[in-house]
Amino acid sequence: MATTLSPASSPTRQEGPPGTAPPQSPEVSTPTVMLVGNPNVGKSVIFGYLTGKYVTVSNYPGTTVEVSRGTMRYGGKTWEVIDTPGVNSLVPQSEDERVTRDLLLQQRPDLIIQVADAKNLRRTLLLTSQLVEFGVPMMLVLNLMDEARSRNIEIDAAGLSTLFGIPVVQTVAVDGEGLHQLHRSIAKARIPVDPLTTPRQRMAAAEPLAGQLFGAGPGQLPAQLTLEWLQTRDTGLRQPVLSALALSDQEEALLGTEWRLPLRTLNGKLEALRSQFLDDTTAQHKKLLPSLADEAGENTLLRFAYKLLFIGLTLFLYTEFARLLNTIFAAALGWEFPTPYQAITGWFDHRLLPSLDSWFQSHGLGALGVLLFGTFQEESGAYESGFLYPAITQFSLLIAPVVLPLAVVLSRSRRFGEQLGRWSRQWRTGL
Repeated sequence: MATTLSPASSPTRQEGPPGTAPPQSPEVSTPTVMLVGNPNVGKSVIFGYLTGKYVTVSNYPGTTVEVSRGTMRYGGKTWEVIDTPGVNSLVPQSEDERVTRDLLLQQRPDLIIQVADAKNLRRTLLLTSQLVEFGVPMMLVLNLMDEARSRNIEIDAAGLSTLFGIPVVQTVAVDGEGLHQLHRSIAKARIPVDPLTTPRQRMAAAEPLAGQLFGAGPGQLPAQLTLEWLQTRDTGLRQPVLSALALSDQEEALLGTEWRLPLRTLNGKLEALRSQFLDDTTAQHKKLLPSLADEAGENTLLRFAYKLLFIGLTLFLYTEFARLLNTIFAAALGWEFPTPYQAITGWFDHRLLPSLDSWFQSHGLGALGVLLFGTFQEESGAYESGFLYPAITQFSLLIAPVVLPLAVVLSRSRRFGEQLGRWSRQWRTGL
């Protein structure tokens, strides 16, 4: 069940016929938001949240690849929102990946929103490490957090935000979780920090030929990606890069001859550098939390509390279920389902409390006895309405055996609390 966001916190959506966009003044430049991400990470859900009704779907020129476009109002401006085809990398191995690469190169968005699968952090960071090379303000949306939690995966979103210098938001888009924070974070998007800039430039310094490919700042071609793009022999994939480099005919020819080996060697070193960065960053910012069984196995007190909680819940549920059956069937059957609670309260009602009542009466404290334990009712065959009784037996026999071990479990087990929260969200969603 999706969370409903208030109009004040949602992107403004203009009314109009489907497939059309609000009229734009020709003098006003329309800023562009580009959604980029791996396949099947929920980009379309976030695109729909941002754009509302104004969506057009068309093929990218010269291809059969569909690109969705819409508009949103943000910061007093109308933004164009582009949903790019899902990619595993910006080094194209398919038509979809080529289209996304070309859109980034040719349209130069004002903001990139990377939508990612939170449970596949290394694959996410590969794309992030490529996108930061464009020098465009961006933010990272770690979607599918519910699936990550179900696999005991914890992501250090704050650490990733510090590493890249951009907002990192955790969402479950289909349920609306985190979308309000996503909307607010758009204004906080920044040009990302590229952690590989310094080691990359150090490697490139050893190959003067690569110097012209390593521009700095917005507007320059992404350095390492450019080298990777130039390795392909597919002219369709190379041509947009060659056009952007504006090389002479002689320089283009040298790329296929004497320049090819030095650039390929440098590219191999840079790929190894990126791979090591991905391994290290994933290990640092992704943790596999212990399961409930693992936690119990490592903590004797927690294991004992689980056992008491199981016994307490079993006793409580059996007592309540037997009480229900006795209410319905006892008269017809002529007998009742016995319970430990019934046995103990029966002993209180017919043995202990009559003795206490007699003692209070003999010492002139009968009123106090009534106040504490109530009076015996012939209809129910039990003492009722006392300050201590029957509350004391209900608490000690039914409530305390559940509440006390549960308190210990919650204080000792982080995973149990998260699991309770997950069950609660699933229950509310089911409603």
